Amino acid sequence: MNRSKRNTYLIILLFMTLGLILSWLFPTLFIMKNLRTNDLIDITEQQVFHSIQGTNGNYLHPNSIMVLYVFAVIFALFFIFFKDKPGFIVRLKSRDDYVNKHLWDIVLIAFSFSLLIEVINITFSFALFDAEIVLESNLIFYSVLDFFTEFLFYMRTGLILFITGIIFNKKIAPFIAFALYFSEYFSTDIFPFLYSAWLPYKDAVAITNLIAGDLSPWGVIPMVLRGITMNLALIWLARRLFMKKDMIQNEKR
Repeated sequence: MNRSKRNTYLIILLFMTLGLILSWLFPTLFIMKNLRTNDLIDITEQQVFHSIQGTNGNYLHPNSIMVLYVFAVIFALFFIFFKDKPGFIVRLKSRDDYVNKHLWDIVLIAFSFSLLIEVINITFSFALFDAEIVLESNLIFYSVLDFFTEFLFYMRTGLILFITGIIFNKKIAPFIAFALYFSEYFSTDIFPFLYSAWLPYKDAVAITNLIAGDLSPWGVIPMVLRGITMNLALIWLARRLFMKKDMIQNEKR
């Protein structure tokens, strides 16, 4: 990895880290303040912790995962993809090299972002709550499981961005990819029967249900298997579509 690309990654990860820290602190401190200062509510430290780690806490709320964080991943990858120039592309040995290059970018961003989500959640949980409460909740173990579902989800986000860039072009691909996720997430508001149906985004986060006791660790396995299957299918589709594209014209559009 050359210095320019390494600096690009460092800048992206820096902004991601700062954004996630703010996403954890502001809603969490607000919730903690309201719960602890409300004399009408008799609540324990453990209950406060579970409220923060559940869907009441905005950091791991589906709105954050499916809207704010998807937006961040899509535009981080767009920033990396858009730097490719036709001259660089023609110097590659094959079309597979080009696809593999972007697959590596997708994996690296998805891995780093998912890891940051879990590390920040664990770090600030230990900083603001008693260690015994955090350990008793199995937060560390559940975070490891959640990392796999998050990683597969955001890798899928990158693959969809890559595919839309192949089918259309890179300039509008982020907006199309985000619109697809936005439509999927809010489809339950338009079609209420989908609340009880499985949708891909429902496999994105496991930790809130794990801590609440609504999901067992074994229940994460089907989520991971579905994620792997979908990602492999998207990788196959991306390769197949790109093999048929005019590489230079596709980049110039």
